[in-house]
This record gives sequence, structure tokens and C-alpha cells, in this order.
Amino acid sequence: ARFAAPLLALAMAGALPATAQAQGMSDSWQFEAAIYGWFPAISGNTSFPDGGGSSIDLSTGDVLDALKFAFFTAFQARNGEWGLFTDIAYADLGDSKSGSRDFTIGGRPVAGVTANLDLDIKTWIWTIAGTYQLKNDDAASMDLLLGARMLDMTNRLRYDITRSIGGLPPQ
Repeated sequence: ARFAAPLLALAMAGALPATAQAQGMSDSWQFEAAIYGWFPAISGNTSFPDGGGSSIDLSTGDVLDALKFAFFTAFQARNGEWGLFTDIAYADLGDSKSGSRDFTIGGRPVAGVTANLDLDIKTWIWTIAGTYQLKNDDAASMDLLLGARMLDMTNRLRYDITRSIGGLPPQ
């Protein structure tokens, strides 16, 4: 199931390219652009200095439920064997949770705790590369890419935890 989403994204990327080619010589500039989707699942582990922690496992459906906005695009320009390539992926994910719990002793309320949590994750992935076409014939094509990739991930957790303390009657 974890491989279904990447395969779907790959199929969508191949189905959506829009090509605009200049007329004339074969060494004229050619351009390709694609808007695509990427549907990841997220898993990992958390750890704390005291040795505690837990695992995180978000399905593709969980990620889509938390999605506020996303934009994925790729662009390529080629002149003969040489070219330029860039890919930009942006995703804004977030969710809020609220809950409360009352504590009692002997059936009498002692304390209550209320928590409001708000998590926001913004991710930019930008790839830029120069390309050189190694092979292009009826059987296959192959490009060499040399470039850089930037990953910027900003996480913000806002929380508000309040408590109310009741009293126990003296005994």
C-alpha cells in the first residue's frame, strides 16, 4: 500500500506534461512543464532526553486530511543536448486538537486539565539542475543531471494547557 501513492504520482506526472517546442531546427529551444501530485505517507519515531518517545505513522489519507495547500510543478528547457531543469514542491499541513480530562478522588472532582494543540508544518523542496542528454533514440532516452536540492521545513506547535483545581473536604 505504501508504494501505491508514489506510483500514482509518477503516473500523474507522466500524464500531465505540456510541451511547447519552437519550430525549425532540431537545436532550437524546447520547453516542458508539468503540474503533478505527490501523496506521501509519513512515519518515524520521536525521542526525548529522558528516553521516552513514540512512533508516528500517518497514512496518505491522514496526510490529505491535514493538507491545507500544496503546489507541485516541474519545468525543463533544452537546446540540443544541453538543458536546465527545476522542480518545486510546496506543502502546508496542519491540524488542531482539543481535549480535557477531570480527575476525581472518592467521586469528588479534584482537578481538571484542558489542552489545545495546533501543529503547522510548511515544506519547500526545490531542485535545480543542468542536464546533458546522453542518449535519445527510438529505444530509450537518458539524461545526466547535475544540480542541487534545497529542503526547508518549518514546524510550529502552539499549545495552551490550563488546569482547574477543586478542593477536597477536610476529613
